[in-house]
Amino acid sequence: MKLSRFNVSKEYEEGTYWVYNTFTTAAVVVNKETYLKYFVTENFFDDNLVSQQLYEMGFAIDDDFDELAYLQSLRKKVVYSNKKIADIIIAPTMDCNARCYYCFEHGCHHEKMTIETADAVVQYIKENWNGDLFNISWFGGEPLLATDIMDYISNKLKLENINFISRITTNGYELTDDVINKALRLWHTNKIQVSIDAMFEEYDRIKNYKCVTEKGAFQRVIQNVESALLAGLSVRIRINFNPNEKEKAENLLRYLQNKFSHFSHFSSYFAPIDADSNIVPSVASSFSGMKKHPFLHLIEFGQKYGYYCGNKRGTQKNFAFDETGLLSDLKLYPSPTNCYASCPSVFAIDSKGDLYKCHRVLGKGRQYSSGNVKTGIIQNEIYKFFCNTDVAFKECNKCKLLPVCQGGCKINAYIYNDEHACSPIKNIYPELIEMYLKRTRAI
Repeated sequence: MKLSRFNVSKEYEEGTYWVYNTFTTAAVVVNKETYLKYFVTENFFDDNLVSQQLYEMGFAIDDDFDELAYLQSLRKKVVYSNKKIADIIIAPTMDCNARCYYCFEHGCHHEKMTIETADAVVQYIKENWNGDLFNISWFGGEPLLATDIMDYISNKLKLENINFISRITTNGYELTDDVINKALRLWHTNKIQVSIDAMFEEYDRIKNYKCVTEKGAFQRVIQNVESALLAGLSVRIRINFNPNEKEKAENLLRYLQNKFSHFSHFSSYFAPIDADSNIVPSVASSFSGMKKHPFLHLIEFGQKYGYYCGNKRGTQKNFAFDETGLLSDLKLYPSPTNCYASCPSVFAIDSKGDLYKCHRVLGKGRQYSSGNVKTGIIQNEIYKFFCNTDVAFKECNKCKLLPVCQGGCKINAYIYNDEHACSPIKNIYPELIEMYLKRTRAI
């Protein structure tokens, strides 16, 4: 019998330790003597009862059990289990009315989808649909610049008897009353995500909207969000933040809560800006020069408003071993794969009908695409990179977070080849584990 490589421990009171396993999510609290006996010297033979309990919880494993090989087998099982699809990302246009400095779509084309391509998209869905309720994520570009294409595809799917729901990712500027009516009536939208990164003049400066000369873009978006909420649509605000400017994210959340917290179908979350380190530092960095890691600081701030506390807002479905939803909120819940884009049949479709394994490279052409809805899938280099179940970096196999991130973000590993691929909680997971244990009263 030997110790699991995924045990995390800390002395949180003098002579008392907590130990947590990132794979099984088991936790124990032990005194120093017990900690040294089992978790330092690995003496599993003097007390069969304790040894058996630690074994059953995953802290101890068989000598010949290879945890890395087992995780690899889980990734393979998930990646190759589904032949048909139940969801897809569609960009009806790659054009956008905003010009954010950090946007990952710099360098993509800006074409709008044609009717011919829209027909091919519907045919692709028809041929690959698994028969369950189909989920469409409207993306872009800014998808609301091509509502006619969204109308067309939605109507065609209805004619094909494909039962679907949708969600929209938008900057919110074009979320007019007419669009809200279409979202409810025609697109079967159940959630809208609006990305906001600052307030008032700072927001206007960052978004730098095309063909908008007057001030007040922020107020327009906020009014549109309120209109959507009043119409009954669920709205989630993605608060994009630069780790070096966490105060702006705090101020924005405070403002949004004061404005919208009375809507039960409103929510927000903090999302680190994912860009080149020369533009914005990776949130996976240690930030050792700061008193507290910026993401940990924001999580603690969000808890004041009921976020990162489990399922207190809404009726979100929980996973096994996460009865409260808290592990998922804190990004600690183990996953069988790093990203479902690794599944061979999962794609995002840009406005030309090109197929991409990841929506973050939509519209960037042959280097990143793997075929087209009209001509089929091409198993090229990027396709094979995504569908390969090996971790991107050898160091991943030494990381205690491997059961959670399963090797991290594939596309960031491909583009940046550095810690951008790592989980955003890479340098704060011990603090988050302790936060989880305290909130569940394990310690």
